[in-house]
Amino acid sequence: MAAIIDGFHKLGPKDPKVVEVGNFAVHEYNKQSKSKLKFEQVFKAAAYDFAEIKTEYALIIGAKEHHAFNKFHAVVLENNNSGRLLIAFKKINEGL
Repeated sequence: MAAIIDGFHKLGPKDPKVVEVGNFAVHEYNKQSKSKLKFEQVFKAAAYDFAEIKTEYALIIGAKEHHAFNKFHAVVLENNNSGRLLIAFKKINEGL
């Protein structure tokens, strides 16, 4: 069983579902911000299930833009009835 942290349970960053959600987050961010990020990988992932109706994913994603690699924190809400919604997508400042 996965470890639970503050209601979230850890997921494997290479799990196909996690990679799919990570790709979705980058794609949606690009649509909303007119950016051209290229999804590379998920470093960390966790999920919180709400009574089997919806799941909130918290991800640390690696993506490239113009040969520059950066990490991003993304939050995606997946509702079993209405699909996915990008809640947050923010660059992580490594120096902090």
